[in-house]
Amino acid sequence: MDNNTRKQIIKFASPQFWHTVLGIIFIVSGILLFIPIIAVPTTRRAFEVSLELNITALVIGAVLLVRQHIIKTKATARLEKIENSFGHSTLENDFFNGEKRFSGSVILGDCFVIGKGTGTIVAYEDIKKVCCKIYRYKFRELFRQIKVVLEDGKTSIVCTILLSPNIDIETDRVFEVMELRNPRITRERK
Repeated sequence: MDNNTRKQIIKFASPQFWHTVLGIIFIVSGILLFIPIIAVPTTRRAFEVSLELNITALVIGAVLLVRQHIIKTKATARLEKIENSFGHSTLENDFFNGEKRFSGSVILGDCFVIGKGTGTIVAYEDIKKVCCKIYRYKFRELFRQIKVVLEDGKTSIVCTILLSPNIDIETDRVFEVMELRNPRITRERK
């Protein structure tokens, strides 16, 4: 696999660039907001609240940056594992010619499932179970996540799906494609 294609696959499977930018913004704002606290005398309560906000901004920024790094590392490691065991031509073919679902959030190829922004690059033969977790708030559905349980017991999120008129049909189609590629896959809805 050429280096450009490798970068494209890792970029697709990694979180979007705005996560990094947002993390940096939170960290910088946490640091910059700390300067007026030191320079301007305030009451003890105002100092404590400002300090809590600064620490919160720093923590949120750090979490976003660490999450970005972990998912990118996971995608790179899975890509290397796949290249060593399957070769790169099937993955490359699946990436460019696979069936794109949920506005391109997931690519269903002949041999692999590639999730956008989740770090998931998985061969169908490694999947043991596929789940659809429905998230609700006050009995209203907010979004769904399609997750796969791998043969080694690890769980990986394939994609997060926002509500759409034909979400049930699309979700069932993803399950059908996965079951068609690997008949041993079991289906579960939560």
